[in-house]
Amino acid sequence: MPHPHQQSGPGLTEGLATFAASCTHVPAKASDVAKTGIVNAIGLMLAARTDPAVVVTNQTIGHTEASPTGGASVLLSSAHLARPTDAAFVNGTAVHAFAMDDVIWGCHPSAVLLPAILAEAERIQASGADVLRAWVVGYEVLGEMVAREPDSLHSTGWHPTGLLGAIAAAAAVSNLLKTPAETARRAIAIAASFTGGASVNFGTQTKALHAGRAASAGVLAVQLAQAGLTATPRALEADNGFLKMISPEGNVDITSGFNPDTPPWHILKHGICIKQYPLCYTLHRLVDAAASLVDLHSIQPQQVKEIDVWLGTKQATLAHHTSPQDALQAKYSVEFSVASGLVSQTAGLAQLTPEYIRSEAMQSLMKVTRRHLMSEQSEEDPLFAPYDKIRLLMADGTVVESEEVRYPRGHAKNPLTEDMQRRQFMESVTGVIADPEALYHALSNMEDIADISRLRQLCNAA
Repeated sequence: MPHPHQQSGPGLTEGLATFAASCTHVPAKASDVAKTGIVNAIGLMLAARTDPAVVVTNQTIGHTEASPTGGASVLLSSAHLARPTDAAFVNGTAVHAFAMDDVIWGCHPSAVLLPAILAEAERIQASGADVLRAWVVGYEVLGEMVAREPDSLHSTGWHPTGLLGAIAAAAAVSNLLKTPAETARRAIAIAASFTGGASVNFGTQTKALHAGRAASAGVLAVQLAQAGLTATPRALEADNGFLKMISPEGNVDITSGFNPDTPPWHILKHGICIKQYPLCYTLHRLVDAAASLVDLHSIQPQQVKEIDVWLGTKQATLAHHTSPQDALQAKYSVEFSVASGLVSQTAGLAQLTPEYIRSEAMQSLMKVTRRHLMSEQSEEDPLFAPYDKIRLLMADGTVVESEEVRYPRGHAKNPLTEDMQRRQFMESVTGVIADPEALYHALSNMEDIADISRLRQLCNAA
């Protein structure tokens, strides 16, 4: 079946490589989406400086010596430089550590693209406009791979961020460094051998490493390609190539080419989703549904007798912790998400404490929650059911039911206001760096930054 978004043209690997190497301008709205993702990601990266997973990763690989020609900042610290591959690993892990980074198609673009781009952008003193353009290129490559696969990669246990991220990062870095198309093609092919990420590790610290490793692998793939390492010219679209290999049902389109002169600009159609809660994105609709019931019906949690929850089968598979006892488990728990929405009308970092999770109010609600799984898939994302909803049976026999929630707050079709995005950034970095306002202003005008390494100076610790 012909790929619906593409005209005939070069093969996929070659076409994407040519696009990555030759793209010099992107639509203004695409740059705006990139900026939204980057601002959010940098706030989360800074906030996660003391997260246990980030500390361990940093202590293990973040202190390797920088190259004689200079290094990349680790967690945007001027005093802490490392090799670009190692900085990208630590920084990507940090962006993803709180599970609040942006998301689309079950992937987390900025957690992979920003750290990879930033590591090399600092080394070459690239401009903010260069960074924005490279991010868009990486997003487009990611979007093109996703658009060719009608089935959910999560269904076979993969984490798409770790699985596809290295390839997208390699394309983004190739664009940033203005590599020849042949070098970009080899980088993409090399990155296809650097992928992975098992969703069985959701609910553990290892999950954050999926983003860090993908970012690092993308940087390394470009470095090896620049050094002359060879790789197959049809890594993505060969009959035994990457996309066919990972396709859950073998339905992926590997026959259509990719015309680099007429990219589909997936970013203009899909945008980016900014998460409101540090939970698996499959759970956000449920938090919103529960909170809406409290707002509309003045629900008292202690009066709830039974909770029925409708969500997609694949969503439930990822959120497999039914009786969470710590924050990492709660991030992947249907029961916690609904209960927290009823008790607190949110599910933020303040709710991800052992005391809150194990409280009598939370535990009693989680015990009376029943899942009803729907096999129907959303036309926009096969990971999701078309909607989620909640029904409550109260102690007095009253039944209340939420609306069918299709887009959580922060979704590209239900976006946050600029004030809400700014507030979220400030909550992330206040108390972490000395001058949050100056950093936010610089990031909001990133296209005017002449040298992206200036961000280090704005990220001095508080």
